[in-house]
Amino acid sequence: MIRQYSFKNFYSFLEETKVSLLANKQVPDSNNLMTLADGERVAKVMVVLGHNASGKTKLLMPLAFMSWFISHSFRVDLNSAILFETHLASNSKVMTCNVEFSLPDEHGSADIYRYELETTRTHVIREALYLKDKRFKYVFIREWDEKTKQYNVKQQGFGFKATEAKKVRKNASLIATAAQYSVPFAVELTLAANKVFANVTMGGKLHLDAELLRESTDFYHDNNAYLEKLNTYIKRLDFGVEQISIKKIDLADGGESLIPVCHHQSKGKNFSLLLNSESSGTRGVYSILRYILPVLEYGGIAVLDKMESELHPQMAIEIMRLFTDTETNPHNAQLLIATHSLEVLQYVEKNQIYLVEKNDCVSEAWRLDEMKGVRRDDNIYARYLAGAYGAVPTFD
Repeated sequence: MIRQYSFKNFYSFLEETKVSLLANKQVPDSNNLMTLADGERVAKVMVVLGHNASGKTKLLMPLAFMSWFISHSFRVDLNSAILFETHLASNSKVMTCNVEFSLPDEHGSADIYRYELETTRTHVIREALYLKDKRFKYVFIREWDEKTKQYNVKQQGFGFKATEAKKVRKNASLIATAAQYSVPFAVELTLAANKVFANVTMGGKLHLDAELLRESTDFYHDNNAYLEKLNTYIKRLDFGVEQISIKKIDLADGGESLIPVCHHQSKGKNFSLLLNSESSGTRGVYSILRYILPVLEYGGIAVLDKMESELHPQMAIEIMRLFTDTETNPHNAQLLIATHSLEVLQYVEKNQIYLVEKNDCVSEAWRLDEMKGVRRDDNIYARYLAGAYGAVPTFD
């Protein structure tokens, strides 16, 4: 469960930027919020709006980056660069990224953690994990000593052998490395990090192409239960498709290929079309639900960029409803989306809206309820279009 995160000198964001999903006390309870063990309430859905090239995608990318770094950075080559970019106008090569999150504990409650990372593209300068009791206490702190050219590591109950902790590669996370040594808490953390499902990578949004459809087909083929759920939602979202099945075809070279097939009914007759022959909307929901279904099933975070590019805005709202409905979202999964679809403003409160603007090639972001004079009963849709909140394109 993500509570808040912050970052600095990350792509088009030069200054420190904070993204909080925690609701203020003035916000009334609703299905859009869940109450945490410490009494704080956090949004299940967050929407990011802004004009083209403002930095909407980049506002979401820190979550995808930290998910990758915590869980997979151990696998990169020794001399590979860490996957991010600093701001092109920055005099510093150092990027910082922090995230505050909660994990269920053995008593059925939820512990609150804060993970901090300070790094260049070549080596980690500082990495730390804190657990909140009355205050935050470190679980581990790993810091680069420029004089000795090695890391100093302090631990309190993390469980990673000290001699191995000091040898963690410069471009890898201590957590990801400790998980390779089967350190129980590190394994738990990497599993949690792997519950971030995103259609954005360090290269930007994954586009709806043959490769993405192929990866989605592999996912559904390997997880038949999700294929069944996909078919339930395909019918609910009214694409005129009765069912999608995956056909296995033997190839001449001895290999095999998986082909998604859509089944229809019309005037008492049954017929089928290959998914590639269907509309971009059908193909889009086929790929998008791949990111959504696992987090609805087990909890986690879906990070989606411009899902309306393949879907009608009303269908995007239906997908948002999957996260606010306790029946379809029993584990309080979260959805973070960057969008140009203003229709979504009719379904969220001002504490769930982040606006992004870019000036002089520097992005900045703010939550709508941080602005003075924004009332809960405002027509947010109309006022945003009128430019009252900023983060809209201007034409000279």
